Amino acid sequence: MNRLVLITMFIAIGAIISLLSHWLRSDFLVQLYGVTLVSVILACTALSFAMYSFIANKLIEIKRRFPRKFQGTNHELYVALKTQISLLGALIVLLICYHSPVIIDGWVFSSLTLETFINFIIICFIHIMYDMGKTTYYIVVCFDLIMSLDNKDKDTKSNMHTIK
Repeated sequence: MNRLVLITMFIAIGAIISLLSHWLRSDFLVQLYGVTLVSVILACTALSFAMYSFIANKLIEIKRRFPRKFQGTNHELYVALKTQISLLGALIVLLICYHSPVIIDGWVFSSLTLETFINFIIICFIHIMYDMGKTTYYIVVCFDLIMSLDNKDKDTKSNMHTIK
């Protein structure tokens, strides 16, 4: 349910951005939807893959010290990865359509509709990057806390052996 609300909200924001751009007669979006956008999205995807790797390594390290199951976290990482790849593929298709005179000339609202969905994908990537950054932050904070607890546990066990 939460994802449906986010998708609806992102589409609405994408539509608002497109409408504002048209009303203001700004060509910023047209310029953005060139090679620059694909480069930025590919860079964001590469950055998020690096974050996935970092998160997975920290979870493996935590799991070694404290046997816990992270199926939910692993599943969410997999879903985010699949989502990014799907969004990247959809973005390329949308940009091809957006730059096609056959499609743009075929329907009056085609450019506005395509811009709305391109903006939606951009907003999704921004949200994914924010979510990955937040996750990385929490893992680092929790990892430090877990390691300090692990060290305290070792110190307590060491002191108990000394007392005996």
